[in-house]
Amino acid sequence: MKNAIEKTKVLLSDWCCDELKEAGQAWLDSIGTAKQKEAGERYVAKLQDSIVSVDGMLAFLPSKEAKAKFGEETANKFYEHAKELKAQGVANCDCPACMAALAVLELKDEILK
Repeated sequence: MKNAIEKTKVLLSDWCCDELKEAGQAWLDSIGTAKQKEAGERYVAKLQDSIVSVDGMLAFLPSKEAKAKFGEETANKFYEHAKELKAQGVANCDCPACMAALAVLELKDEILK
């Protein structure tokens, strides 16, 4: 479980959205309590929901919402990057947040103990 705790702390330091931070912190706080399994299940579900697929990137980035969130120039750069990832056969976003979430998710068996 030590690896999952360490990777969760890295993820929570600044890489992820507030909802994932809350789920991860709730799991950390629950370790050794009767709520650990339930908190772990919520955390793993939130991890899975938080990882953006390349197809999701390609669908979102050309939108008005993406351009409002990132700015048109940045959204266009991200879109071009997503097309490159797709051409390479990459399934998921390679941003630091998604990569950190994937690294934690690889340890889901530790989290769900």
